[in-house]
Order: sequence, then C-alpha cells, then structure tokens
Amino acid sequence: MSSFSFIKSQIKRMAPETACVLIGQPGIGKTQFAISLAKELCLKLVKLRCAEDGETGDLTGLLRDVNGVHSHTIPDWLSGTEPMLLLLDEINRPKKEIINAIMQLCTEEQEFLGKKLPAGSRVICTMNSAAYASNDVDELNRAFFSRLARFYVDVDKSGWLSWATTHRIHPDIISYIDQADDSHLFDMTDVESYEDDHTVNPRSWEAFSKMYINGVNMGSYKDDPIVIKKDAEIWLGSEEANSFYSWLCTKRLFNPQNFLLENNQAKVTASAARVAKMLTVYQTALCGNIMQTAISLLSDPNMTEYNKNIVSNLYHFMDRMPVEQASKMYVDYIEPCIKITDKPDWLIKLMHTNESVWSSMKTVIQGKRKK
Repeated sequence: MSSFSFIKSQIKRMAPETACVLIGQPGIGKTQFAISLAKELCLKLVKLRCAEDGETGDLTGLLRDVNGVHSHTIPDWLSGTEPMLLLLDEINRPKKEIINAIMQLCTEEQEFLGKKLPAGSRVICTMNSAAYASNDVDELNRAFFSRLARFYVDVDKSGWLSWATTHRIHPDIISYIDQADDSHLFDMTDVESYEDDHTVNPRSWEAFSKMYINGVNMGSYKDDPIVIKKDAEIWLGSEEANSFYSWLCTKRLFNPQNFLLENNQAKVTASAARVAKMLTVYQTALCGNIMQTAISLLSDPNMTEYNKNIVSNLYHFMDRMPVEQASKMYVDYIEPCIKITDKPDWLIKLMHTNESVWSSMKTVIQGKRKK
C-alpha cells in the first residue's frame, strides 16, 4: 500500500502513454487524486464511468445507422486536441460493449475508433480493492491488468489533512480528524459495508463538510446545536456522528473557561440555554469540564479578580441544567469537600465570594432534588 503523494510522484516519472490503475477502497479519494494530478500536469480531466449502470454513449459515442451500416460517432471528449487525463472509473464492472474500447485506450497507442488521444495524454483507471481481491474483474481478465501499472492505494491521514486545508473542508472537521485516530477518517472494520452510505471515509467527510458549512452560514446550528449531530448522521452514521458532536461540544460549541469568565449576562444565559438543549451524554461531559475548570480558576491566585464572575456563572449554569446533571455536579465535586475540616481554597472562594449566590446554588440543588 502506498500514499497518494508517493503514487503521484511515481506516475509523474512514468511515460505518458503508460496506463495505470488505482486499486483501493471506495471513498478514499481516488477521483480527487486524479483531479489534483490533472491540475498539476496541466491536463484536461475527462472522467468516464465504466460500470454497468453508466452511460455507454459517454465512452463510445452514439451508435448510428447509415444505409444499414452501424458505426459510432466520435464522442465529445475525444473530439478535441487538448491533452487530457482520462479517468476510467470502476473498470472492474464494465458493460460488455465497452470492453474493447477500454482495452484499446489502455494500450501504448491510446487509440479508439481510429482516433488517438492527443499527444501527452494519460489514462488512469480505478477499481475497488475488494473487487480485485475477489477476482470480480468480469471480462477484463488478469492478462489485461498485467499490462497496467498497478497502484494499491492506502488512506494517508497526513496527506488528507494537507489536501483538506486547501479544499474548503471546514476547520472543525480538520481539527477533529487531526486529533482522532485513523479509523475516524476511514473505518476498515466492516469490509462488507463499504458501499453503505454510512461508511466513514474521506468522501463522506467531504460531503458532510459541505453541509456543515452551509449550516453554519445559514445559522441553522445557533439555537439548536443538536442539529449538527443529525446532519452528521446522514453522511457518517450515528456512531461517528456521536463522536464528532461530543468532541465539538467540549472543544468548540462550549468553552468552559470563556463561559465562566464572561461578564455579559445575556451571553451567559444564552450559552447555558444551548447546553440545556443538548443530549444527556454531552451535558455530562460538559458539566464535568465546567466544574474542573471552575476549580482550576478559583485555585489560581492570578484569577482572583474574576472570582465573582466564575461563581455567578457557575450558578447560572447549574440552574439551567436538568436535575440529574446539577445534582451530579454538586455531589461529585462540592459535597465531598464540604464535609472535610480543611476545606480547599477553591471551595472557600465558592462559598464566600458571593454568599447570596452560594445560598441560591444550594437552594437550586435542593429544589431540583425534590422535584
């Protein structure tokens, strides 16, 4: 297995008339690779789908009958003189009537219907690795494949991240993939499900990124961020959508430190309200994060001037949370320390910086528990 960047350098060293085939799993970026290569080589990209459900006329031209003589018209893509990169997609699943055309195009002569490709043109084929391994090559036998330069493509996370930064993939998605393990970019756990719409791969991330950018620009996520998760499920499936949304909640949608230090009460209320709409699993993570952040800030002597904001905003956060979450925050972090004689400095500040807020906080917890 090789990365796209390495394969690209190899193809550039090959003679233009040498056809090659990219063998790899669906959705890993084989087509995007061809687009990028064509641009770097200053070649026009022509993509033709060879699969059985593709249009035969796109490749072979339309069939015509002149006085009982059948022949094909020269297809539009072959009529020009500009050098091209001809991408023959899914060559393991061709219609029988285009097999000879494929074979002719993949020879050094690069000839079809008595017409050669423009000088300097290249032919690149693609097929899925599962099909190749299972001998699912239909009429295109192994002898034909032996004449092609074969490249077995692997998912290259660093290469994808580099590509993503210049192809309008949303920064949130780039950051998420960068910190996650490789399986979040391409999940190889279920080979049989590669054709499933919910397979996690570079193609599905690109599709979701386009929808995510539109959602951000349209303001669709401002009031109800759980919509992000629902949009992600369309392209990534529920498991990966949960993972991305959970990360997004703790890293992007809600910053505990910014929230606790915020001096604008309207912003505090709005942020707490957004968290209140999230699913329980995300609220649990955020409640733990905000308590740990509050303890850290209150323990820092350099942050003393912000203590009032921290205590007040923590109270407003707990007040907006469901009873289970607010009680868990109190029981897990505050209650154990209240019972000890030598109370930690952060708890003393929490209790005495604004005693009316502290009293309200205890009242809120007690009131929620009674409901």
